[in-house]
Amino acid sequence: MNSGPKLRVLAVDDERPALEDLGRLLESSATVTDVVLADSGPQALRALSESRFDIVFLDVRMPEIDGLELANLLSRFADPPALVFVSAYEDGAVGAFENDLHPLDYLMKPVSRGRVEQALARAFNDDEPAQR
Repeated sequence: MNSGPKLRVLAVDDERPALEDLGRLLESSATVTDVVLADSGPQALRALSESRFDIVFLDVRMPEIDGLELANLLSRFADPPALVFVSAYEDGAVGAFENDLHPLDYLMKPVSRGRVEQALARAFNDDEPAQR
């Protein structure tokens, strides 16, 4: 996959240390060409209005606009980005999968390099079922 297409990724998390850790993992991936970090739903919406992203790693629980609300907004885009939900709470997965948002994956914090790579691989081949 290293010589194939590269992904533009937006990572969204209101917890700065978790956001920076995820950003480092994404930036070190051979499949990613560009990573933009947003620490809130409104900041993510601004980034999405200015640029197109292939995949969004999205924290479920955030103030102002939470991850599920943001995902619902993204589903209205003409060409919405793929979604990967990230959370420290297992119950967040229920809303992500029950609300017909079609996420590629759901990662539990702290995220590992292996799980990030699995989620990125699904952006190229989303036939695999999501797993924690």
